[in-house]
Amino acid sequence: MSANLRVALGGLAHESNTFARVALGLTAYDDFVVRRGDEIGRSFAGTATYIGGYLDACAADGGCTVLPFWYARAEPSAIVADAAYERLRAEFLGALEAVLPVDVVLLELHGAGTAESGPIDMRLLTGTRALIGPAAVIAITLDLHANLPPAVTELVDVVVGLHEYPHVDMAERAARAARIALGQARGELNVVSAYEKLPLLLPPSTTDAAPGALIKEYARRVEARPNVLACSVFHGFPYADVPDAGAAVAVLGTGSPAALRDHAREVAAWLWNARASFVPRTLSAEEAVAAAREAALSASNGQARRPVVIGDGADNPGGGAPSDATFVARALLDAVREGGAWAGARAAVGALYDPQTVRRASEAGVGGSASFAVGGRHGWASGAPLVVDARVAKLTDGHVICTSMRKGHALEFGPCARLDVGSLSLVVCSRRAQVFDPEIFLLHDIDPAACDVVAVK
Repeated sequence: MSANLRVALGGLAHESNTFARVALGLTAYDDFVVRRGDEIGRSFAGTATYIGGYLDACAADGGCTVLPFWYARAEPSAIVADAAYERLRAEFLGALEAVLPVDVVLLELHGAGTAESGPIDMRLLTGTRALIGPAAVIAITLDLHANLPPAVTELVDVVVGLHEYPHVDMAERAARAARIALGQARGELNVVSAYEKLPLLLPPSTTDAAPGALIKEYARRVEARPNVLACSVFHGFPYADVPDAGAAVAVLGTGSPAALRDHAREVAAWLWNARASFVPRTLSAEEAVAAAREAALSASNGQARRPVVIGDGADNPGGGAPSDATFVARALLDAVREGGAWAGARAAVGALYDPQTVRRASEAGVGGSASFAVGGRHGWASGAPLVVDARVAKLTDGHVICTSMRKGHALEFGPCARLDVGSLSLVVCSRRAQVFDPEIFLLHDIDPAACDVVAVK
């Protein structure tokens, strides 16, 4: 094989909440942002993304001809319409065929994508392998919440997942996957893999604290062992009613298959035995606000840091939720309006998905006041609209550059409005997107550090 490798680069990423169809309907082709050819490099070069990590690794290698062919991604949402998936798949395979022959294919997938007819990622990989033949190396990066079956190792040479949630290690893990794939393609590595699936659904669990942090550290210790190239623990995506939903462990290495299976089974056994610790203690909106108020009042006495952050995990657009639930915003508004020590406390909520409210705010104009019915547009789980008399403090295009997860990459919230209701500010967007960092607040002249409490979707 030539030392100069032809490396195809692309992806199709979607996290599909199969329970969200009632609220959101099917995910359509136009919900995906599609990038083709050199546009991929222009969009992702220098960013802390999967594709950015792939590009960095190939540049550092110096012996690659990188062939970006096709990439598409949509925000997490309901299942993908079959017609949309078939069009996306046809475009993906057609663009890949146009750059053949290749020695390596580097792909960003998610691992929890589902269409009306079933999960999409394995079908895409089957088509990819049939197109490029058995000799070329396929490497994939998967989200920590992937749901793929053990059969993925029959189609793919290199499977690498994330360690972190929030997913701040995308570029790092993609670069690792690329280096392993390039070594395999050149014959410098003889990569074998083990994939252990568990009959276990885990709730989304941050890796910044126990118990998620413990499994992350366990995986890293295994990854540091001799002959181990990568150890990935997939928490799985519990909001997908599919046969392969659940946790898994993937280990890559150059040792014996039996040794790698032992590593994977060891990690899987630890996770199984620790499963009870992953059951979260959840709070109602009122309980969360009460806890935030107590912490914020302590902060004012120098006993804790500000702001207090409420994560509205039940309405997380990053898990396919509508992002327009009003429960937390209503509880916060009640708290800052009532008398007592927290009356007038500075609070902010973002980003509520409500294009109708953004249009009404645009009509009122900056500085204008009007009555608004914010959010609550997707059924019982969203709650009733929050009816308020508010001042339009700012209107923006919703364009931000990520500073944490996906650092350096653009994130589009669409046209947005900041509505002020007393000391509470609501950031309302016209495109569903997860709040990864302070940027959407800063865009609307809200400094989170100056707030007593910030609630994020």
